[in-house]
Amino acid sequence: ELEEEWGRDLRADVLNALFDRFEDPNPERQLEILSILRQLLAGFLGRGELAAAAMILREMDAALADNASLGEAQRREIGRLFEELGDSVVIEQLVDALDDGNIDPRSDDLALFLSHLPADALRPLVQGASRARTAAVRRSLQAAMGHLAAQYPEPLPELLSDEDAGIAVGTARIVGELRLTELAPR
Repeated sequence: ELEEEWGRDLRADVLNALFDRFEDPNPERQLEILSILRQLLAGFLGRGELAAAAMILREMDAALADNASLGEAQRREIGRLFEELGDSVVIEQLVDALDDGNIDPRSDDLALFLSHLPADALRPLVQGASRARTAAVRRSLQAAMGHLAAQYPEPLPELLSDEDAGIAVGTARIVGELRLTELAPR
């Protein structure tokens, strides 16, 4: 029993306790817990602990799906949490963790994380894919870039004329794969 207790994943227990308290209809407590979760999410991503980060993302998705329990302020905070995923520092840390082998580029947790990226993440993703050291990491990031560009094509013209040649070339590759003929002249 002692060995079992030492080996137990306390991180999941703490997160589950936070999620349980988040379900209480107390708006101040919900906002406080969201603040804690934002800090934890950044820490997990910085250490390459994508499973724990994905657990937070799944719970926030479920909370958003449950219309009755959240107020507008709580929804905005969850939106901010998702927006911060696209920060260039977060993407850079993710690429480093992928390249170092701390995260499996084929994992469901990575796919979940990449599916939550906002439009602002397109440039850091292109940059990350251009500096990724392994083909598997590049493929994962390029797939995410394609999905993101298909969903948010607005930043593509600006990225095609970026000063950084790696960004322009990576964006041109995405435009070609998506067959966005209206951007071909650029």
